[in-house]
Formats: sequence, C-alpha cells, structure tokens
Amino acid sequence: MRLLLVSGDAAFNMALDELLLNLATEIGPTIRFYRFSPSAITIGYFQRVEDAINLEEARKLGISFVRRMTGGGAVYHDENGEITYSVVLPARESVLESFKRICNGVVLTLRRMGIPAEFSPINDVVVNKKKISGSAQTRRFGFLLQHGTIMYGTDLNVMEKVLLPPKKLAQKGLSSIRDRVTTAEMELGRRISFDEILSYAIKGFSEALGDKLDEVGLEELSIKDRIREIEAKYRSREWNWMR
Repeated sequence: MRLLLVSGDAAFNMALDELLLNLATEIGPTIRFYRFSPSAITIGYFQRVEDAINLEEARKLGISFVRRMTGGGAVYHDENGEITYSVVLPARESVLESFKRICNGVVLTLRRMGIPAEFSPINDVVVNKKKISGSAQTRRFGFLLQHGTIMYGTDLNVMEKVLLPPKKLAQKGLSSIRDRVTTAEMELGRRISFDEILSYAIKGFSEALGDKLDEVGLEELSIKDRIREIEAKYRSREWNWMR
C-alpha cells in the first residue's frame, strides 16, 4: 500500500485527498499522514458555516476554514497538536464495517502508546468515553476515502473558541466541547511530538489494514501538477460558503 507523508495548508490537503480518491483506479490504495500548516478548521460537506464556526473568534486568531468533500462536523486542526490520516481503499465493506476497520488503525496507534483507546460507532475513537479521534467518509468509483484526526496535543482552549458546540452535546448532557474530548498528551501526562505520533500511526495502520506501507512522493505518482485545479475549488468562496 502506498504511503504519502505530504502536508500543506487546508485547501492543499483537501485537494490532495480528493485527487487520491479520483485516481484510485490508476494508482491504487493509498494512506496519507499529514498536518494542517497553518492550523485551520474543516467543516463537513453538508454544514452551514454560521452553524459550525465562531467566525469572529476565528478571524481574531487568523484561523481559516475549508469545506470537506466528506460529511460530519467541524474540526479544528492544530498544526502543533493534531495528525490527520486519509485512506483510500476499494469499497468492499459496509460503511460501518469500513469505519471499524480503518478506525482500528487509530485504536492500535494509541494502544501502542499505552492509551486504552476504543472504537465508538459509527466513526469515533474514544478514551475513557472521551473523543480523541473523529473520522468522515465518502465513496465514488468503487473506492472510499476516509480521513480523520488523532488529537495528540490539540489546544483545547483555541478549539473551544473557534468551534460552535454541536446540538448533540446538550443531548448528552455536556455543556462544552472540551467536556467531550481528550488528547494523547492529557492521557499520558507528557509532551508528544508529531514525529512520535507519526511513527506509531504508521505501525498501527499497517497492522490494522494488514499491509506493508511503502512511502512514495508526489513526483513518483505523477500527480503534483494535477492538484492545482482541485485546489482552486477549495480556495473558492463558492465552495466554502455554498451553504
């Protein structure tokens, strides 16, 4: 299975994920680990911007947003505290089965670090009932794209300022976003670097997917020049404010 370790800003990251899905029949299954540089917010395809983001606080902090091609809720991607994964595979399983199999990569990553993580259907990973990872998925051309997060050192103060609490928090009796989430650093009581979490993630996902991960670059896949057109969409107001 091809492994890419390529990061960029929000528009680039979402464009590359979409391109890997579009070209799946050509380049095959891929897995990618990356960060958002600079920090940014992604919102689900079906969300309204005003319902998901505290725009005033985001502007104050210089944090931009981009709309994903996948569903789900808003996510704050901390450049210095969160790693994102994306997986493109043949869509041979049900949605729930595929979420469970791919999220098991997150579970194994965290368990290797000594954190008792568990899969929480349909698309979360939790530690002691607190969310540490969320995922979203879409399907086309017989393949699926699933991307998700692992919060290893996310600044929860910033996250709580820029994201508006989803309605389901109140339904669960929670008053704030940080009541519901945790990070690997909080669980272990120590600092964690991006390189450390990346090394565990490569091993965890390789085990979960039952495949060796062979690193390649954009040049080897001959897709570097093909990202620009899709990237322009993710930089456009029409796309990001479509709802």
